[in-house]
Amino acid sequence: MDNWSKNQSNPWEKRGLTPFSQSSASDRGHSPHPCFLELNKLSPELHQNPNGADAAVVPKWTAAMIQNEPVWINGDGETSRDFCYIANAVQANLLAATVEHPEAVNQVYNVAVGERTSLNELFEAIRAALVSRFAHLEGFKPSYRDFRVGDVRHSLADIGKARRLLGYAPSHRVQDGLVEAMDWYVEDLA
Repeated sequence: MDNWSKNQSNPWEKRGLTPFSQSSASDRGHSPHPCFLELNKLSPELHQNPNGADAAVVPKWTAAMIQNEPVWINGDGETSRDFCYIANAVQANLLAATVEHPEAVNQVYNVAVGERTSLNELFEAIRAALVSRFAHLEGFKPSYRDFRVGDVRHSLADIGKARRLLGYAPSHRVQDGLVEAMDWYVEDLA
């Protein structure tokens, strides 16, 4: 195992970059691999801890809504992210593993949807996906607090390179991913 795999505090790993992207392909004895920056992943398969220090917003808010606890939004809720369902990340990885175009090898790709979703929109999408199962969410509203220092106001991935070189076409928008994942979230977090 290389040093990148051992170092859990590596900022590249926190951003979804694989340890293999950090060393040359010849050093590993494998053919060249692309490097992915998978942004704001939404997935039940990640088993994201809603109470962890770096808790992902979807499991954290879903758990709070199910348990009828406050959902805190930093700022006015118009901060936006490019949330990406896991099926999109899997698609990009499969395309990269089978691509035959020489220009597509040894590249860094953004893997996302290419659409902004505000925190207010995300809150409403999660609430809408849960309200039929949890009646207390009928008029449920978020609680707002000060902006978090250092937070980026808007992020939107440029997925043009992945589209062009890999043929990547996101199959799930954030709402689609929430609908697909919600049964798992309810079972795991309720």
